[in-house]
Amino acid sequence: MQQIIERSLGNASLSASLVLGFAVLSLILASVGLYGVLSYLTTQRTGEIGVRMTLGAQSEEILRLIAGRRPASSSLWTDDWPGASAFGRYA
Repeated sequence: MQQIIERSLGNASLSASLVLGFAVLSLILASVGLYGVLSYLTTQRTGEIGVRMTLGAQSEEILRLIAGRRPASSSLWTDDWPGASAFGRYA
């Protein structure tokens, strides 16, 4: 009887470990993706950032320029998508 219980709990433990592993992997992939998108958006605006800093912009203003430009959903999904006007992006 003890062996049956241990086998049953072992399967549940394996399942929990797999779910945990995939959850950690998904968080890592999401973090890398978010970093990549922010890096790409910042690289596109490097010239503008340099001009603003030369003209005396504070670091808080630069961060607000990068992070607070638009809601994340519109800047990540509709900027370069040809059908964006159907959702009112350019309307």
